[in-house]
Amino acid sequence: MIFTRRTSRLGAIALGATILGGASAATLAANPAGAAGVVSAVTTVSCSVTGANWCISGNNSSSGIGVIGTSKSGTGLRGTSTSQYGLEATSVSGAAILARTTSGSSAIMATGSSASSGSYGVNASGGTGVYGTATYTDGYGVYGMSRAGNGVGTFGAANGKGIGASGESYYGPGVQGSSTSGAGGAFISDYGYGIYVTTGDPLEAATTGVYAQNANGYGADIQGSNIGVIGRAPATGYPLVLINSDSNDVFNVDGNGNVYYKGALVHTSATVHGGTARSFSPNSTQPTLEDTGTAQLVGGAAVVRLDPAFAASIEPTAAYRVFLTPGGDTRGWLFVASKSATGFIVREAQAGHSTVPFDYRIVATALGGSGQHMEILSPAAARALAPSAPRPLVPAPKIPARLPAPAVEPATP
Repeated sequence: MIFTRRTSRLGAIALGATILGGASAATLAANPAGAAGVVSAVTTVSCSVTGANWCISGNNSSSGIGVIGTSKSGTGLRGTSTSQYGLEATSVSGAAILARTTSGSSAIMATGSSASSGSYGVNASGGTGVYGTATYTDGYGVYGMSRAGNGVGTFGAANGKGIGASGESYYGPGVQGSSTSGAGGAFISDYGYGIYVTTGDPLEAATTGVYAQNANGYGADIQGSNIGVIGRAPATGYPLVLINSDSNDVFNVDGNGNVYYKGALVHTSATVHGGTARSFSPNSTQPTLEDTGTAQLVGGAAVVRLDPAFAASIEPTAAYRVFLTPGGDTRGWLFVASKSATGFIVREAQAGHSTVPFDYRIVATALGGSGQHMEILSPAAARALAPSAPRPLVPAPKIPARLPAPAVEPATP
């Protein structure tokens, strides 16, 4: 082991009880009183050690400080390595490194000097890789900034089932992302959910899992290779509810599959000339099913069989209606002589014997719709058809377009 000693006037180092060099533990300076000894000029120790040996060590067997690095205006303590750790700190029970600042600058400044992707300003591992706490109103627990075009300000990754990054707040946003030109937040998963959100306060009646607001554009744009949006709710709830900006329900689907909407049901279709036509769907005062067709009257009579699928989907206890339109000249008119669950018989009036085609239209009550008819609802009954407009229990936070930078941005040491 080789030691050399140089002094200069660059700054000051305050040493603890001993400074030990290498495994031989050669004492270079000591304070017999147990307090910090001060060397007025910088002492540089150069050595060549390998493995678990060390060049300089501050060892305090009591409750004092092992090593203190202090500087009036420069760097108090700096560690540099070309292949391993520039500075390594280990603690059995307390903080491995405790850094404080009283000037508004950074307590710890870490930069990756290489442009390669493997150069980290901070690389931390443990039960909690990085834990940051802000004790002031506008402080930052952890602040990440990237000055490169495609750099990442803060990146969290976890192997296995761990959490890459976690944010927690009592009142404000747990995690906040902002951007002046790109995405405010990006969540990517190779397997599983891109975003997994859970919420719920046992003291509150309802909460919102995801709340999205955009002052100038889309509230949400969701794409999927198979299904764009899936909404789930119990049979007594509503898997889908659409509300306008006035908090009025305009469309909802209940747990039984019933669809409620306000306004007209408008359909657009293409024309033979390449244009677009708009049409409107009719409404019925009863839940009905309809079928149409054409049959042939032969010798003044015809038997029409109901389509089996149609017959199985209508109310068997309610009579259906048949409307007839002859397709040629007849002696009288056509009428329905009899009806059954499987079909009906058509005859020509006045005992006619015409052979002509005719069109028919069947209107029947849908299965399960017996006894239902259009009615005027009371205000209470109208409100019961749709859920109350869900709103966030706490007003949406007024998130700035960009988080303000710290009072003093970190400067390269």
